[in-house]
Amino acid sequence: MADWILVRLGRDTAQPHQWACVAVSGHLSEAPGSGDDQALLSAAEGRRVALVVPGSEVLQTLVVVPAGSESRQAQIIPYALEDQVAEDLESLHFAAGKPIAGPGSALCVDVVSRELLQSWLDAAAAIGLQPQALMADSQLLPLTPGGVTLLLAHETVTVVRADARPAVLPASELGLALDIALGADNAQWAATSLVVYASSQDWLTHAPMIEALRPSLASLKVQLLSAGTLPLLAGQLPAQTAINLLQGDFVQRQSAAVAWQAWRWAAGFAAALLVVHWAGQALTLRQLKMVDRALDQRIEQLVASALPGEVAAANGARARMQTRLDQLRASADDGQGLLPLLVSVAAGRAGAPGTQLQSLAFRRGSLDLTFNGPDAGSIEQINQSLRGAGLSSELTAGAVHGSDYQGRLQVRTGGK
Repeated sequence: MADWILVRLGRDTAQPHQWACVAVSGHLSEAPGSGDDQALLSAAEGRRVALVVPGSEVLQTLVVVPAGSESRQAQIIPYALEDQVAEDLESLHFAAGKPIAGPGSALCVDVVSRELLQSWLDAAAAIGLQPQALMADSQLLPLTPGGVTLLLAHETVTVVRADARPAVLPASELGLALDIALGADNAQWAATSLVVYASSQDWLTHAPMIEALRPSLASLKVQLLSAGTLPLLAGQLPAQTAINLLQGDFVQRQSAAVAWQAWRWAAGFAAALLVVHWAGQALTLRQLKMVDRALDQRIEQLVASALPGEVAAANGARARMQTRLDQLRASADDGQGLLPLLVSVAAGRAGAPGTQLQSLAFRRGSLDLTFNGPDAGSIEQINQSLRGAGLSSELTAGAVHGSDYQGRLQVRTGGK
């Protein structure tokens, strides 16, 4: 499990951030630090982040939840504390902790302005931090067994007892704070141990009043915080006894933000891949359009070659070719096609040895033939064979061609 870093954000750009890093064992893993945004981000890398906020900004109280209503305590708590807060309930955030004295006892509750809580989170987000916890500093003070813990810092005095919620008062009200801590019955003071944490300057200011109580107490121990309060508070962080204000919809907001931080690089990479995919598709589409135009041009050329004298658009070429093919098939079916004539010509030539077909030209129902033969009689023999097959055959020309005789026949369907 990752270590923690406890952070107190600077109030403005002129005030540095402060932090303390603590291991899961509760011991400081390095010296406390302070600095600007970049220094803080560097220190927080790889660690869980907890923000500490002034306890004076958080109402720390107790509420009794009716037995059997624990599952609905989030709805019950605001109305149970309605008489203790002056603000509108909708403007406040309520964070529940553990019962102060075990099951069935009063429940610890922290109340803070929703606007103020959001401002703390916004300040952290502006730096680049995503805190997993946000706690009041007064709840991170160590407890004194059978006694009282007193913290003098930041012009406030904080009183912590095991059987009560922390109380935060102005340092000028130290007398009232001691009355809260020790009670009005002076006889009980003899059994009370008091541990005071303070900076050197704060101790010099308030020492006379506190030292005056020493004879009446079971013990008085003073610890000066030369490194500030954060190292003291950070040591209590792994125990997780303080109430984390990030509850309800605030923990949901944080979860969404953390999830986005975890996935933002993957999302960016996916977006880049999508852009590349779109670019590739656009390039492919452009290439296909170029191929399509080339095919259209080729089709037009084929139409012009196969159907001389006709002009047909590429998208109508198939229909035109199909029409012409149907016409040719129809002509073959009615006996005026090329195939029946060729069958008759082949039979006539078979009866005239030594003849050779040199050329032929077919027009609808008419076949022009050129034969070479040993003499004019062989050509006439073919002519008579075709007439005998019921065709109209006529020798249109004849002449000696070298050592052969060349004759031209025109053959039509239907005899004379």
